[in-house]
Amino acid sequence: MRNGLADQPVALITRFVPFTSVQGLRVTELGHEVSPPAGQRATEGGSPVYHARAQAVQSAILSAVMPCVVGLPPRRPGRFLHGPAAAVHLRLACVGCYALRCFANLDRRSIGYFESTLTTSGKRGHSMASNGIRDRVAIVGMGCTPFGEHWDKSASDLLVDAAGEALTSAGIELGHVDAFWLGTLFSGQSGLTLSRPLKIDYKPVSRLENYCATGSEAFRNACYAVASGAYDVAMAIGVEKLKDSGFSGLPNTRSAGDGTAAAMTAPAMFSLLAPAYAKKYGIEADQLKAVMTRIAWKNHRNGALNPRAQFRKEVPKETIACSPLVAGPLGIFDCSGVSDGSAAAIIVRAEDARRYTDKPLYVKALSFVAGPAAGPIDPDYDYTTFPEVIASAADAYAQAGIKDARQELAMAEVHDCFTPTELVLMEDLGFSARGTAWKDVLAGTFDLDGELAVNPDGGLKSFGHPIGASGLRMLFECWLQLRGEAGKRQIASVGRGRKLALTHNLGGAPGECVSFVGVVGAEPTA
Repeated sequence: MRNGLADQPVALITRFVPFTSVQGLRVTELGHEVSPPAGQRATEGGSPVYHARAQAVQSAILSAVMPCVVGLPPRRPGRFLHGPAAAVHLRLACVGCYALRCFANLDRRSIGYFESTLTTSGKRGHSMASNGIRDRVAIVGMGCTPFGEHWDKSASDLLVDAAGEALTSAGIELGHVDAFWLGTLFSGQSGLTLSRPLKIDYKPVSRLENYCATGSEAFRNACYAVASGAYDVAMAIGVEKLKDSGFSGLPNTRSAGDGTAAAMTAPAMFSLLAPAYAKKYGIEADQLKAVMTRIAWKNHRNGALNPRAQFRKEVPKETIACSPLVAGPLGIFDCSGVSDGSAAAIIVRAEDARRYTDKPLYVKALSFVAGPAAGPIDPDYDYTTFPEVIASAADAYAQAGIKDARQELAMAEVHDCFTPTELVLMEDLGFSARGTAWKDVLAGTFDLDGELAVNPDGGLKSFGHPIGASGLRMLFECWLQLRGEAGKRQIASVGRGRKLALTHNLGGAPGECVSFVGVVGAEPTA
């Protein structure tokens, strides 16, 4: 049923326009021309840097903070508002002025660099107001195709397979679904990509993408739609058909620029993590290679137990360690593969969940952040962390009420696009203290039978990475594990009472990425 949002409260949304460290900042607004106050000139790394402070912020604030309010006209330069509209703008200006003043006083060259609120980061930063929808929606059905080289199937075929399995799992027919969210980066445009093969009769289908978090983003939006009351039943589905693309890796999405952006492949960009981590924590190159090798070995070992994985063979550590180099210290087995696949989930309100299944999964947290993409030009960024992951993890844990992720989670599906990525993620997600994840990896902490199973289904290393489907594929493993249906991969900690699972995606590159962290649970919070 489509319920709509008539007479529902509408939130005020503000937009913060980042200010930039430039040589001689001038802001013109409402007839005022402002330059940085005298004495504010500083030198960092040999380059003069000017910081916009209170005077510039105050003069520019009404352009920096723009309300999107139903029925409220936007303010234009030279125009003044009166009455309620003016009051709203004034309130927004005051809030925005305070926030931007705080940012202006940050002594950073890359403006807009948001630091973590996690204690493990060792830094103090700014958190967002994110209230979450804990236990307001639930997953009642899921489907996932085998991932691999589907030369005999189109993206449409894969969508039909995944959607059909999800509907059967929930015990419903296609007509019971009120709205659809489709995630795909390369395999289609518009909602017709899904409505055509499924023969959907005149219902909303939203097609979206958010880099490698595309599948998770489809799930997040579908959950919010049901939680809002707009729809009773929604489907989140993702698909990607990469093997027919003509590319050996992911197709290139970089738009034409001025030629100053570094032309680096994904393996090259993520290879920078390994030497940076080794240098910072005093790890010998051979020792770090052993750590990376064990991560790949673990994930291939898990994938060998999974009939839906692309690669279903264990790989000896010697083979992994001696594989041909691709970029920097990364060998072939340090990189995830390229595959085709699709996965889907059915979402309903939590109070309705047991009408569909006796083992629903309740959504505890959904956090997505996009960073300022300042890492490559920030002299303080050292390639041993993903600030976006830290921020999204802190937000997700706050939403879910998690205090100690390593002790409370039964499992985690993380974005192991490359082995050093998984290593760094163990610290950014709070599973290991800074500088100790490499020791935990070697100790087997994240093995299938370890303290916290990470990528029990085999991860991207065993599945490949069909972008639109990966996030939902991760969620599918949570669905199986928390319901006790994972077979030979079943995690013992679920039987011992752990009922929470985490999924994580990142898209982009170190220092300039987006990040999603979600948490689901087998039971509603008491």
